[in-house]
Amino acid sequence: MAATRRTFYQSLELTIGLGALAGAGLAWFFPVRTVAVEPVDFLRYAGLALLLQGFVRDLVLLAFYRKELAATDDAPRAGAWICLESTLGLGLIALSALFAVFEVRGALLLSTRCLALLGALWWLFGYATRDYVIELRKETNHLNLLVRFRPAAKPSLEAEPSAPQAVREIGEEVRS
Repeated sequence: MAATRRTFYQSLELTIGLGALAGAGLAWFFPVRTVAVEPVDFLRYAGLALLLQGFVRDLVLLAFYRKELAATDDAPRAGAWICLESTLGLGLIALSALFAVFEVRGALLLSTRCLALLGALWWLFGYATRDYVIELRKETNHLNLLVRFRPAAKPSLEAEPSAPQAVREIGEEVRS
């Protein structure tokens, strides 16, 4: 029952993003208006949108699914992790603050269609990155770390004989 409700919430969140994308598509049937947006505001609002999306998602999960999550294998684990979504949101807000300090001025001329499309894609990007975390740990010899963008191949169980089979093969070698 809990997995069904959690899946329903995740489907609802994806549906909101796809609905926003469809709404952005409908914007092509309306007259084009151009909006001037300052880079500082654009970065600030993009970061806030990403942070708020993750914050609301976490609040809903804590409010409705806390007991169900604690009873499953997905129980909370301790570690030094930070959510990728939150890191990107805070990074954009920090970048907007840096732009404000150095008085970066200008205007991004965006059509309302483009803003609608960017908003929908940003929502879907937040949905896609919701389960990624960055692990913070100290590596003394970090030059030996292999960076992969695909999971490492799992070793095949058939490649090595099982323990009883290996013992039988060793026994046969000793007898002969």
